[in-house]
Amino acid sequence: MSNFRDIKRQARLLVHDTMKLPAVYVSSRSDPLAPFRLVHMRLTSKNAAIGGLKGTSFHTVEREEVLPSAIVLVSEVPSPVRNEVLSLTLGEAYQIDYVEPKDDITVKVNLLALDKADCNRLPIPAVWIPVVGTAIPVIVRVDYSAALVKMKFENGVSPAVGDLISLSNDVSFRVDQTGPQYCSVSRNNYQGPLTP
Repeated sequence: MSNFRDIKRQARLLVHDTMKLPAVYVSSRSDPLAPFRLVHMRLTSKNAAIGGLKGTSFHTVEREEVLPSAIVLVSEVPSPVRNEVLSLTLGEAYQIDYVEPKDDITVKVNLLALDKADCNRLPIPAVWIPVVGTAIPVIVRVDYSAALVKMKFENGVSPAVGDLISLSNDVSFRVDQTGPQYCSVSRNNYQGPLTP
């Protein structure tokens, strides 16, 4: 029979597996050659009063802010560091503000949302769905030009014409052209909203 700690650990893993989102953990957003890896995180948020002095009657200005945070497994991100980035999808990435102490198998990191312009060149998680075969998680960099959306594959894979590349639940592309470690698709060959 397992002890209570093991049972709690299994329950926490089940919650994490149920609610996890794929993200790319980038060690520097300003360096295009910075190391990165695919991780899974649970995105959470809380409302907090900012600007006031709690418990005083000074009537200082206060406002409510939504403060995002993420919970990651220690096995995937053993030592998260301030200012590193978690990139989720097109236009959505977060910079680590501060790291809370480890809590057994997880660690909570408090985040700052990045502007869409800061997210454009970050690698993002995607799913490569070959015409024949099973879905494969990949990391891509999306490059926008006038007529084409170009994707560079960071995992050393090369898709074939007709393969599907899914960037999120509502954005996916069919491959038009391929090259070494990249593919391009026309803007009219995607499903869902696209915001460069």
